[in-house]
Amino acid sequence: MKPVFVLWFFLPFSVLLLSGCLVSKTVYQKEPALVVSVVDGDTIKIDGGESVRLIGINSTERGEECYAEAKEKLEGMVGGKIVFLEMDVENRDKYKRLLRYVYLESGEFVNQKMVERGNAYAYEYPPSVRYAAQFSVAEGIAKFRQEGCLWQSS
Repeated sequence: MKPVFVLWFFLPFSVLLLSGCLVSKTVYQKEPALVVSVVDGDTIKIDGGESVRLIGINSTERGEECYAEAKEKLEGMVGGKIVFLEMDVENRDKYKRLLRYVYLESGEFVNQKMVERGNAYAYEYPPSVRYAAQFSVAEGIAKFRQEGCLWQSS
């Protein structure tokens, strides 16, 4: 009788452990899109007219220091290319832009690269925070290395 009790006692924990392993290996769906223009360092336009806001990062706005460099770097990475868009929790922001993580065909993570290169800040958009910790680490490294316009010493 004891083995049955032990099995029933540990079964819920086993299920939780297994489901945790499955969740950690989840592959999120990525949709292809053609980038037709770059608005600034954190927003692109794709074929079909949709604007896409890169989740988890924030770049300077038009007229602010580092705007031109950030836009130029993003254009160099994605301009005229097919990219792959990954959704998190929220689909759109208050301006009706799609909220997405953006990847190149090579697998390079564009959102993270913009932060690593000092062209965007890590910025949390709850509840869409899947990669917030790695963006924060990337920002710390960029600051330390004085990467890009944002972190270059004067």
